[in-house]
Amino acid sequence: MKEKVLNFIKLYFSIYFILFIFPFPLFGFPIIVDNFFIWFGQNILGLDFVKQVSTGSGDTVFDFVKLAFVLILTAIITIAFLFIKPSFREKVTSISIIYGRFFLSCMLLSYGFAKFADGQFGLPSLFRLEQSVGEMSPMGILWTFMGSSPAYSAFAGVCQVTAGVLLLFRRTYVFGALVAFGVMTNIVVLNFCYDVPVKIFSTNLTLISLFIIHNNWSQILMFLIGKPSKINFVGFRFNKKWLQITSKVLIVLYILVITVGMSMSRIINTEENTNEKFFAVYKNEKQSTDSLALTKMIIDDGYAQIFYKNDTVVSWDFKFDEKENTIFFKAADSTKTDIKLHFKPIENNKIEFLDSGKSLGKFSITKKEDFELLKRGFNWTSEYPYNR
Repeated sequence: MKEKVLNFIKLYFSIYFILFIFPFPLFGFPIIVDNFFIWFGQNILGLDFVKQVSTGSGDTVFDFVKLAFVLILTAIITIAFLFIKPSFREKVTSISIIYGRFFLSCMLLSYGFAKFADGQFGLPSLFRLEQSVGEMSPMGILWTFMGSSPAYSAFAGVCQVTAGVLLLFRRTYVFGALVAFGVMTNIVVLNFCYDVPVKIFSTNLTLISLFIIHNNWSQILMFLIGKPSKINFVGFRFNKKWLQITSKVLIVLYILVITVGMSMSRIINTEENTNEKFFAVYKNEKQSTDSLALTKMIIDDGYAQIFYKNDTVVSWDFKFDEKENTIFFKAADSTKTDIKLHFKPIENNKIEFLDSGKSLGKFSITKKEDFELLKRGFNWTSEYPYNR
């Protein structure tokens, strides 16, 4: 009885991971499939608010509906497969392990390489640096923590890339899955503890890493206690030498495509910004009782924010003209009037802004490198803990 239960569980997860990963390596389902999931959520599960919207979250109601459907479909297929020959069920498990290997490898490589190019975290923005810790979301805290140390982000990337590469090869995939399990367990804990909305996806990647090595647990245990053991490899091995070489070349090309693809996407998305030297937090030193007085400006890559005395905050697109010493603010909100300010650099790292010749005040300038989080570097010796 125990063996039948274990076989059922193994078959269930074999089918589940195939369905969860599909249609990899293609990108997503056609719209008709997404519409079916919406119908399933509304008519079967009774959820009226199911919709497919790209928000960057992987834990939307739509994602949970899709997960529920996959779990139910997996149970139906598993029960049907119980009446098929055991040899066929073993093939399904082998296919699932191989499919899971390459999917997990692709995800680890892509996320790993992204960490080298600031693609996932990047240094905290000026908007984030000006925000108080108490106002940050848990996810904001995590992103600031990771982004403030490029070296640590790169270390995390190395761990993911190492696991991803090891998973590609038949003789190393078991070790790769062990490394992947350690890496993904840490990521899952962070996602749950800091409310990062990729809990479904990261949890499944962790489970896939365990599933890949499920038939080698006893061998791994024997190895850890110092006894000889033989790993049960699952994979295709070509008999002809040229096919073996071709497969290895294709794997190397696969890694290069991901590497170059991530690097190129970073280069394309990182256009040279001629306004970069003006990126800073500008704080008005002039005290005013006017509720519409400008108290602070934050200008960073992408957009600017202007803070007023009455606690109003308005976001703007901006453009500097160094020849004319002007900055033009174009309102993102069509109800706001565009602003054109003149500026005049003065001594002691300050600047004066003028609107139609009228001085708005002298502003102190704080650049990104002036913040303690980014200014404080590595120190071999510390007489006291620098915990501010």
